[in-house]
Amino acid sequence: MSKINAYKNNKLSEKIFFYSEEVEKRLRSITTRTCSFKKSINRLNEVLKWFKIDEPSYDETYQQAKLNLNYIFMSKEQEVMLNEIVEEVCALVPFHDYVISGFIKKGILNWQNNTRKPIFSLTRMNPLEKLQTMSNILMYMSTHICRAIYSPNKGWKEQLKSEIFRKAIECYEDYVMVQSLFLNNPSLEDLDSNQYNMV
Repeated sequence: MSKINAYKNNKLSEKIFFYSEEVEKRLRSITTRTCSFKKSINRLNEVLKWFKIDEPSYDETYQQAKLNLNYIFMSKEQEVMLNEIVEEVCALVPFHDYVISGFIKKGILNWQNNTRKPIFSLTRMNPLEKLQTMSNILMYMSTHICRAIYSPNKGWKEQLKSEIFRKAIECYEDYVMVQSLFLNNPSLEDLDSNQYNMV
């Protein structure tokens, strides 16, 4: 009996080690990409400073974005996040990235018109509101992607829809987690992305 327990414990230890390694690799990959994006945004901001372009305040931008809810105005961080999600979803379905991006933007327009608020307001929402909003938009996206794919097997399409949504919301949560990591550790701003290997 003890041999069986030892075998089970050994297998459990192997699984825990495997999953912890996978999580570490995934976090390193996300951190590397976010680092690269943040450096690019910082470089762009430095260039803008040369031209002395003053960015409008949040309230000015919000009011401007609210005037036309058929137009999508996003912050730079939101655009980066959208591109991350598009990249993840493209790995699951046979569509070009601009098609996936189009479905997400259609979901954003749908949300804007239902709530009478621009998506830019997401930057000032609390974490729960952000998650609920992104869930609505990504569910809209996954539903319409599956409608665009022909298959007589409805069960498979439902499974695909769930998988697309799961992958997209995971990508969003990973992005938020890394953003939070950077916000809480300003010293990470200066990390050189070359010291990490892409996984």
